[in-house]
Amino acid sequence: MDHQQHLANLEQLRNRVFVKGGKLAKMSSPTDEKKKWDYVLTTRHWYKVAPGASEITWDEEFNTVHSVEPDAENPKQFRVWWYSAKSGGEFPKLRNRLLQADSEGERDDWVITFRALLLNYWHEHLEATLIPEPEVYQFHLFVKTPHTECPHLLFLSTHRLRIVQLPTPTQTVPMLETEFSQIAHVVRYAQNPTTFEVHAASGAMSLVTKDSIETLTVIAEINRSTKLATGGLANQVVNP
Repeated sequence: MDHQQHLANLEQLRNRVFVKGGKLAKMSSPTDEKKKWDYVLTTRHWYKVAPGASEITWDEEFNTVHSVEPDAENPKQFRVWWYSAKSGGEFPKLRNRLLQADSEGERDDWVITFRALLLNYWHEHLEATLIPEPEVYQFHLFVKTPHTECPHLLFLSTHRLRIVQLPTPTQTVPMLETEFSQIAHVVRYAQNPTTFEVHAASGAMSLVTKDSIETLTVIAEINRSTKLATGGLANQVVNP
């Protein structure tokens, strides 16, 4: 029996759907590549298993995972950003875990698989809770407001933009909900590239992303969804 099949059999006993598993090194220092743990991805969770055993050392549902990104410097490494509530603070903190695979190809397979599972998870979860029929999920991103560390979930459907406060976005009343036709403009700041504002008929909200790439990505997705829904684009304003 190969190692993947061993991990898959463990998942069957837990009534979970196994997708991918294997050994990865958690990189806290250059020597950590010698210390490898079994990591497992299912359709809704990811977790770490003690080497040579079936004991789970930690287990996280995908609703805490912010993003998965390949490392820009080391082709074998990737970084998982997630929200941790273990610090004792009022709100979950955004943290990251640097992991290393045995090869660049294996790293890419982890990143592609993990991202696809996250997309499927949020698609199913949001359509089952906060996106009513006949609307269809389009996009989501974790953000926060400028004066608090509390994470928020911004998500787009085929009809509306909504923002809810974490950590449990189920039947929560959205802090902002607007049809795309009601978005007057989106503002981003040249001197503060992680901040943008959504101005709609129901009100305005200032939001902060993890980095400038996320800011540009979410504005592009708002424009894409607005164009699909109305035939026009949200007016983008760039302030100094």
